[in-house]
Amino acid sequence: MATVAGGSSGITCWGSAIVEAARRLRVDWVDEEDPYVNPMGSKGMGELGIVGRAAAIANAVHHATGIRVRDLPMTLDKLLRS
Repeated sequence: MATVAGGSSGITCWGSAIVEAARRLRVDWVDEEDPYVNPMGSKGMGELGIVGRAAAIANAVHHATGIRVRDLPMTLDKLLRS
């Protein structure tokens, strides 16, 4: 991890997954009957890559402030009320 001024490492030095980092995208079709599928007939995994991000940010806020916010969106209002 890179260091920031003062010699400490910081969150601004962390990487984040971006589209340009993906080399190839593979799409597979799965033929099956699903009574709960959307009207278009598609299923997706788009949220899979961001599911842990909100929890990680909430934990970082908790560690920095000592305040645990358990509902999203996390706002300054909610932090000040706690």
